Amino acid sequence: MRHLAARQFSSEFANMQKRIFSSPLQDWMRNSEGLHRAFLSLASNEALINDHMDSRRITELVEQFKADGSSRSPSRDLGNMLFSLLGLEIWLQRFART
Repeated sequence: MRHLAARQFSSEFANMQKRIFSSPLQDWMRNSEGLHRAFLSLASNEALINDHMDSRRITELVEQFKADGSSRSPSRDLGNMLFSLLGLEIWLQRFART
């Protein structure tokens, strides 16, 4: 890939070290009331994920994430977990309903 990039761009650019960047997902999740409601809906009786996880624990995770204001803290992992759980719930609703 670097060889191909060097053909189009400078050698210096093509050989730059990779940089890690973060998306603003954590901030969106923390500051969006719609996402907060979506996360809390995971703990509702209608949520299919409750067949696989304790709804009280999901509520605890949501509240813990919401209370922690730092995006550089362990809440980052909670946000990723909640986002994954929300994705699983959507998948269950779409494909696992009988």
